[in-house]
Amino acid sequence: LDGTYICVADLITTVMQICPWVTLYKRKRSNGSSDIKDNSNKKKKREQMPVDLNNSNVEYDIRNLNPVMFKEHFIGQFEVNVLTLTEPPQEYMARRVNNEWVQIIKDKILQQPHLISTILPVLVDPCQVKEVQEFKCESISSYTLWTIGGNHLRSALQEIAKEATLNDLRNVHIRLYCGLKEEQALQLGNLHNGSQQALKPTFQ
Repeated sequence: LDGTYICVADLITTVMQICPWVTLYKRKRSNGSSDIKDNSNKKKKREQMPVDLNNSNVEYDIRNLNPVMFKEHFIGQFEVNVLTLTEPPQEYMARRVNNEWVQIIKDKILQQPHLISTILPVLVDPCQVKEVQEFKCESISSYTLWTIGGNHLRSALQEIAKEATLNDLRNVHIRLYCGLKEEQALQLGNLHNGSQQALKPTFQ
């Protein structure tokens, strides 16, 4: 967009390095032949071949997106009381909480509480847990849990929980991480918030 030309192979390599959970398949490009095509309704199974980044006659399909990033830091998925979640320090926070936005989300939840299905990315305070093997599931309530994405939703749900308006909404599902660096936490938070654009501002 800025006038810089990027080699497709280099771009694919970069994507695979930054996003190891992405699986790539290749397919041959159409040669633009004007030959008569088979109009049969039978669907042919496309052959999946290893990716060859040096072959320029290849188009790439992104498949099998794994929702779990930074697997070496991923502890697991849990259901916790929303009141046990806290706002992270500013350096771990993708964006500041807008109170007006929180109120909008709160109103939407009260109108349609069944729509909530978001899994929040959460980081254990690095001072408490740095490695996955250090985490003790039975002591999860004793840890400080930072919500690194979806802080508007967390704030709205916490207000509702404190008002005891909808007790069914006290528990939320989280993906719990440990030992993330600041830039990793920001990347994860931004990815979560970005994935909710279609529902904006409901679940961010």
